[in-house]
Order: sequence, then structure tokens, then C-alpha cells
Amino acid sequence: MNTKLATRQIRLNEWAAESPSAYLPDLAMSCNNLGVLYRQTNRLKEAEAEYLRAKEIYEQLAAENPSAYMFDLASTYYNLGLLYMTLKDIEQAVEYFRKAKEGFIQTARGNPAYEKYVQLAQSQL
Repeated sequence: MNTKLATRQIRLNEWAAESPSAYLPDLAMSCNNLGVLYRQTNRLKEAEAEYLRAKEIYEQLAAENPSAYMFDLASTYYNLGLLYMTLKDIEQAVEYFRKAKEGFIQTARGNPAYEKYVQLAQSQL
């Protein structure tokens, strides 16, 4: 990880510990984005760790406010599905693609513009 990303991640961890409601969403987004970067650069174990951390945070946030965080949680599930497909862990991949689809369906109920994400997750099943 480059120095700027490492420094940002450390700061977000500290800030989220001090003020979770203010910084947990940013920390989750940062973890998910790092997961994408690591997956794209074939650092798959690191990608998995970041995605799982993002998933944990987004699950907590979505439980408290689904309309604000369900799409982000579903996107993280989708990214985990892609990662597990890369790792040839089909069972895990399918599990996460199903969760992504369910989350996208829930999001699309409030806004039909999100229907394309339901179809995207379905295409992986």
C-alpha cells in the first residue's frame, strides 16, 4: 500500500474509534476501495481482509439505517463474490452473489434505477 493510503487508513481507524457515527461510513468505503485495489493487483488475501472488514461495518450500518447503507453493503457482497470467483471458491462466490442480489432488490424497491444492479448480481448466479 502506498504511504498516502496507509496514512489515510490509519487516520480513519483512529477517527472511527473516537467517533463511530461520523467516520465508520468513510472507513467502510475505504476498506471496500482498498479491497478493489488489492483484487485488481492480485493481492487476494489482502483484498479479502479489506472486503470482510467493509462487510462487517456495512452490516452494522445497514442494520441501523438500511436506506442509507444497503446499496453499499450489497456492493461489498458483490465484490466478495468476484473475489471468491477469482479464488475458485464457487460456493462462497454464489453465497455472496445471492446476498448482493437480495440487497440490490431491497435497494431497488425504493428506487427502480437500482434494478440494473439486481440484474448484474443475477448474471453471476
